[in-house]
Amino acid sequence: MIKLLIWAVIVYLLYRTLKNWIRISFGPVDRGAFPGTPEQIDDLMVQDPYCDVYFPRKEGVHLRFKGEDLYFCSPECRDKYVSEHSDDSA
Repeated sequence: MIKLLIWAVIVYLLYRTLKNWIRISFGPVDRGAFPGTPEQIDDLMVQDPYCDVYFPRKEGVHLRFKGEDLYFCSPECRDKYVSEHSDDSA
C-alpha cells in the first residue's frame, strides 16, 4: 500500500513538473489570436442618471439634455428625469 502511495506522489510531481515546463517553454496562450474571439470591448456599461441602474449603452434610450448626452434604461426613466430637471430651470 505504501509503495502505491509513493508511486502516486512521484507521478503527480512528474505531471506538475512537465506541465510547468510546457507552460514556460511555449508561453501563455494568446486567446485574441484565435479567429472569432473579440479583441476589443463591444459596448460600454453606463449608469442611468435617474434610477442608477447599469446597462449597455447601445440598449439605452439616448437624450441630449442641456448640452449633455444622457442614456436611460427606459423611456419612463428618461421622462421622469426630464420632468424633474425641467422644473429646476424654470
